[in-house]
Amino acid sequence: MCGFCGTLYFDQRPADPQILTRMLDTLQHRGPDDAGIWHNHAIGLASRRLAILDLSAAGHMPMHSADGRLSVAYNGEIYNYPQLRTQLESAKIGLRSHSDTESLLYLYQLYGVEFLQALRGMFALALWDEASQTLTLARDRLGKKPLYYAWQANRLLFASEIKAILAHPQVPRQVDTRWLPHFLAYGYVPTPHTLFSGIQALPPAHYLQLSLANPNPQIQAYWSAPTPPEPYENRSVAEWKHALKEQLRTAVQLRMLSDVPLGAFLSGGIDSSLVVALMREFSSQPVKTFAIGFADSASFNEAPYAKQVAQILGTEHHELLVQPQAVELLPKLVWHLDQPFADSSCIPTFLVSEFARSAVTVALTGDGGDELFAGYERFYAARLAERYQQVPTFLRNLLTQGLASLPQGTDYRNFSRRALRFAQQASLPLSERYLGWV
Repeated sequence: MCGFCGTLYFDQRPADPQILTRMLDTLQHRGPDDAGIWHNHAIGLASRRLAILDLSAAGHMPMHSADGRLSVAYNGEIYNYPQLRTQLESAKIGLRSHSDTESLLYLYQLYGVEFLQALRGMFALALWDEASQTLTLARDRLGKKPLYYAWQANRLLFASEIKAILAHPQVPRQVDTRWLPHFLAYGYVPTPHTLFSGIQALPPAHYLQLSLANPNPQIQAYWSAPTPPEPYENRSVAEWKHALKEQLRTAVQLRMLSDVPLGAFLSGGIDSSLVVALMREFSSQPVKTFAIGFADSASFNEAPYAKQVAQILGTEHHELLVQPQAVELLPKLVWHLDQPFADSSCIPTFLVSEFARSAVTVALTGDGGDELFAGYERFYAARLAERYQQVPTFLRNLLTQGLASLPQGTDYRNFSRRALRFAQQASLPLSERYLGWV
């Protein structure tokens, strides 16, 4: 994880290195290995680096092209970097490092903003073209890496985290109450909005571009999720399984490109177990896996399952049993999250990340599997509700009343609690039903 911030002034004012330093200081946690500030007249870029590829000084950021025309600050990892490097070398471009950051400069030099189409990875970047006096901000296809900006009358401010923008002395700290209902409904504020007035998030798979000659930001999508073919290809289940496995193998192999210790979070569930199993195929050493358990909550304690999987796969397993003091963690979590976030998963995520950092720098996870493959139980409940709605209304009402009279446990798996939640929402239209369960 790296972090960057920057300023661009449209009133001929030069970038202020003291302000850039102040903004960058809020991002120290994102990059303990290196820091850099660069400014040239109206533009200023600042970066904190967590070194993953090319640990030498050649990977210093902000990074510049050999002729000084292009400068980039960047957060992320380009997984197909080796293939892109070969492509650049074929174009007779002499690369001075083994950092994936450098490939961004010369891909832009060759293809302009279309170079984003070639990137396979997670990233946020700010790229300045001195020749055209143009700034490009871009974010990866699924928005794994954050990027925020504040557009004001005579300047554009941008950063990996909101707190860096708030560190600018001319940015007010005001709540934008228009988006409070969205937060209360979804548990977060949907992109591109934030709960701070004047600060927005660049949407995933989009880029923002503007120049000093035309200081009106143009925001455009460069990718959209592919639509499945209709009708679906005529494949057997075995053929689909093989095709999916090959896609997953490739995805995991690409993400194991690293010059620093690498491991994985392991919960014992399908997604993280599958990732670790595939990692084992491409590792000459036992995979380092990390799990935390909760001593006082059996329904949330996944450590026994993780341990079973670790034994089967022969990983170098690390387990931490904790009794989290959630209230004590809140100030630190709020500071990291920047704005309200109502998913309690941030607590175990923080704890397992802190635990793993003592042994590895990069960790793969199974996050995203439930969304891609309909793993959440509410997806099954939505299907079940279609049949439940065929039950006569008076019977459904009786069942709901009966469930409401039962004691409601606090355990996550408590049957009466979950059954009542299902019955209360099942008769609603699909979108309202799903939102109610969320």
